[in-house]
This record gives sequence, structure tokens and C-alpha cells, in this order.
Amino acid sequence: PRLREVLEVLPVLVPSESTWELMERWVKEAVLKGERFRLAHLLIAALAAERGMPLWSLDRDFARIEKLGFVRLHLPS
Repeated sequence: PRLREVLEVLPVLVPSESTWELMERWVKEAVLKGERFRLAHLLIAALAAERGMPLWSLDRDFARIEKLGFVRLHLPS
């Protein structure tokens, strides 16, 4: 019950056509720079980027995505 309470305050984000188009552009650019990413990571990053939201993650793939300028990571103070 406590976990459900915490998760209920998180926004629900649904990808649109423009989300998929953004991901497609990112894939092309990433491949040209020798990078490849999982679909789930790109989807999460694209949803955040479209809304101007920073991402908080310990997953190194998101740091690589940030280096390409696709997304901004939240850095703890």
C-alpha cells in the first residue's frame, strides 16, 4: 500500500507520434557517433526531453545519452 501511494503521485507520460519521431532522429544521430541504446532508455529519455524534465538515474546509459545532448540528468547537490 505504501509503494502504491508513492507511485500514484508520479506523472503518467504517454508517447505521441512526435516522441517516436524524436527517438528515430536520436537513433540515427547516435549510430553516426558509434552509440546504440535500448528502446526503453530512449523512450524514457524522449518523454523527459519533450517536457524539459531532467532524469535521475544511476544507469550509465543515460549518462551516454546526456553526452549526446539528448537529455539532461538531475545531479544531486
